[in-house]
Amino acid sequence: FIAPGVHFGPFGSLCSSEYPALVSKALEEKYGGNNSASGLHCKAFVFHTLVNHDFNVVYSSDYQKIVDVVEHEVEQGLRSKQSLNSVSFTTSTYGKSNIFALSFASKAFVSLSRAPESTEDFSYSLGLALKNLCLTKFDEAIVVDRHNSLTDGQLVKTGSREYNEYEQAVKALNPGALQKPLNAGFASRSLNQFTARQGIGKMGLRVAVFNSGWRKACFVLIDANNAQPEFRGKVVTALKNKHDFEFVDVFTSDTHSVNAI
Repeated sequence: FIAPGVHFGPFGSLCSSEYPALVSKALEEKYGGNNSASGLHCKAFVFHTLVNHDFNVVYSSDYQKIVDVVEHEVEQGLRSKQSLNSVSFTTSTYGKSNIFALSFASKAFVSLSRAPESTEDFSYSLGLALKNLCLTKFDEAIVVDRHNSLTDGQLVKTGSREYNEYEQAVKALNPGALQKPLNAGFASRSLNQFTARQGIGKMGLRVAVFNSGWRKACFVLIDANNAQPEFRGKVVTALKNKHDFEFVDVFTSDTHSVNAI
């Protein structure tokens, strides 16, 4: 799971628009094959963090800097030989805002959404404030925006009801739940039968399924520029009905390599 503090814009192939596809491709070429020197076989999920177009990167080629940092962290992790094999699912809702976190010991991967209300970009300062609030619950937290419901398309602003509800939802998180052994499965499809005009970027589709005790969760990540609430709702309903997930949601990378929703 890769969550760089940059925005994937502004459009087409300019600046950082194609970073989800470029970063995932580079990492899967190194770590994704059966002949990988590391012995890993990974799928790379590139998520949208709490940023906006102010954080578009100037040069397309700088995606390699993100790849280099991830490779460094992976190598550090392999050398440390530490593993976190237990997890708890932590969730809260306040108003229209939902938080879902995977808690590994005192560290967490936190995702947020207001679907089916609009889920849109954050100013960096508000994103940082929300992450700092998460750090009152966890020793470390990666916070991502599911970016999965486009209605009015308004940026989350200081003093807004939207931000207040996110803040209250984080405050309501209870990470003290019992942690149980983790099982996880990952899969991907290129979705190359769809074009950029149809709204799908080159990272395609990534799916992660988690099981902990009797609890099941599913992340569906699409390399897309947000989603219609109706589309997201149909995917969530179909997966819940078929697999009885406690949590399932659509995430998009917010790639601006496509401009169709």
